[in-house]
Amino acid sequence: MKDILILFSFMLSLSTMADDLSWDKLTLENKKMLSSLAPQWNEMPIERRQHIINRVDSYLALPPEKQQALQEKFTTWSNVPADKREKLRVAFERYRSLTPEQQASLRKNYANFERLPPDMKAEIRSKVESLTPEERETMRAKFKSMTPEQRMRLRERARKPPQ
Repeated sequence: MKDILILFSFMLSLSTMADDLSWDKLTLENKKMLSSLAPQWNEMPIERRQHIINRVDSYLALPPEKQQALQEKFTTWSNVPADKREKLRVAFERYRSLTPEQQASLRKNYANFERLPPDMKAEIRSKVESLTPEERETMRAKFKSMTPEQRMRLRERARKPPQ
């Protein structure tokens, strides 16, 4: 009996929450920010609506200059083609699955790459893009099997300009 009361209480609270998050109950500011979602808003799961409202409220609490910076980032992101956005999402998820040490190593390698002259970066990108997935995997495996000293020598050799 106690379990049924708890379940009933939970369902009642969800019902109340759904009413509070209906489109009609949103503030004018929220409606303005979420106007593109109006047609499907009341059909969305409560948890999703709550998450979106929390994000909008956080955004509205920011100073105007931070809001502007976020708006510019959002505009840039929305101009990225859908297939490229999906690739970036997958890459980000792959990054998030790395250990903190692996993430730090990746950030360090990226910083080193960014310090290279533009022509050298273009050459490296060209070489990597021309590799097949199998060749890339072979290269990764070879690199992972090297000792730290061997890796350091390889990096130093890669930094030297071609003669």
